[in-house]
Amino acid sequence: MNNRTEKADNCKKNKSQIIATLLLFIFMLSMSSAVYASSYTTYVKFKHPYSGVTRSFDGNNIKYSATMKSSKSNDTGKYTVTLQRKSGLWALDVGHKTLNRVGAGTAKWSNVGPGNYRLHFDKTNDGYTLSSNNVVIKNY
Repeated sequence: MNNRTEKADNCKKNKSQIIATLLLFIFMLSMSSAVYASSYTTYVKFKHPYSGVTRSFDGNNIKYSATMKSSKSNDTGKYTVTLQRKSGLWALDVGHKTLNRVGAGTAKWSNVGPGNYRLHFDKTNDGYTLSSNNVVIKNY
């Protein structure tokens, strides 16, 4: 009877250790996924110069894509999207791209390195609003 009790206790301990190890593995996996998730989907709407939220990127290259709409019908103008690297209180321009105000647009910045970045949007002050509900900012 004593031998049976020891075997049962050992079996319970082994099961507990396996469950604890499995839970630790799942936790570590979820943490690593969060750390390396450098892809964000958001929206933008601006009439005047606008700076987006600062986001963390772990790769070397950043890509922006969006399908922009304008409150002006048949808008053939352009807007500028600037990638800015946050450094303390400042945001330093990395580079900018000029895109059509209406339709799909893409901008890429190579070899910028990991860090905290935001996008800054600008256009002529003409009273019209530009917007997109499918802005994607990611490492590539």
